[in-house]
Amino acid sequence: MVGSPDFPGTNSQVINAKANRYLLTHVIPQARRARVRIWPLGFGRDANLYELQPIAAGGALGSCDAALPDATPHAIHVLSAADIKSALPQIFANARCLHYTPGPKAKVGFGASVDLYVTVPDIVTFGSIEVARRYQQISVTDYDPDNSSRAASVTWTAGRLCAWRRSRPRGSSTTAEGNPAFGG
Repeated sequence: MVGSPDFPGTNSQVINAKANRYLLTHVIPQARRARVRIWPLGFGRDANLYELQPIAAGGALGSCDAALPDATPHAIHVLSAADIKSALPQIFANARCLHYTPGPKAKVGFGASVDLYVTVPDIVTFGSIEVARRYQQISVTDYDPDNSSRAASVTWTAGRLCAWRRSRPRGSSTTAEGNPAFGG
């Protein structure tokens, strides 16, 4: 921000103080009025959750905060930028008032296949299963608990990601099967 016409100053402490004051007095109140929920994400050893928490608390609160406490906006800290990708699915789920559980992981060797099982509780009325593939050449098929293929239920495939959405999934296990043309 050094050299910014909006936050003039000669050193970073002065500039940061002006930018933080503007954030707290203008940007965050505007976000609350627009019903925007804020999930500040800090990374690195210098990230300060004490400074980030008022940013989260200043935005709008959601309707599911009481039922799903993790959905209350709060500051999140990861050690490095590389760790952000593991934090984002939880942040997105919280922001949409959804419960998130990371699924199983497995490596698939050349010409091999692997079955991954995901248990869907009976109480679930709507669900999404996402499979991230290292290589697009790995085919993924979703199976019902009765072991019949549900290939037609694929909602979308984009590069290395496949997703299925289900209304009223039955409480049982679901299998995702990968069958690569080469190792991955």
